[in-house]
Amino acid sequence: MSAKQIIIVVCVVLMSISSASAKAWRGIEPLHSTRADVERLLGRPTEDESYTWKYEFPEERAMINFHSGAPCVEGLPGGWKVPKDTVRDIVVYPAVPKTISELLPAWKEYEQVPAPHIQNAFYIDIDDGVRVSVTDEWVKYVFYGPTAKDNDYRCGEYKYA
Repeated sequence: MSAKQIIIVVCVVLMSISSASAKAWRGIEPLHSTRADVERLLGRPTEDESYTWKYEFPEERAMINFHSGAPCVEGLPGGWKVPKDTVRDIVVYPAVPKTISELLPAWKEYEQVPAPHIQNAFYIDIDDGVRVSVTDEWVKYVFYGPTAKDNDYRCGEYKYA
């Protein structure tokens, strides 16, 4: 294999790694995966609370929230135009403490938003739908939500004062 071919292969592998980890957690993608997909990938939940399934793993705990099927309400944002039982978002809590530098890739840029009233900071990647909550460099949780490409699924703009 020539040096040029090796470089191309390495670039393709790196691009696929970054895009695969960007918006999915354990193969589950908000607004695209369903309850059936979650059960196929992870099995039955540790706890089942109607529209929230909870899982316990040795390294982390996860809450997977599903869309209830409620229709969009004109003028009120926050809802999603997806079928009932579609994954809305995922919240992952580390079972073993991790620092922000251990969790976030050094090559990726995150917007840092301080939240001094709760002594937290959030590291946000809007494009990938990821928010990381951090206190004193320790990760509290990682939120996986819809990506910037999922804006077409939003219910709409806020229209009321």
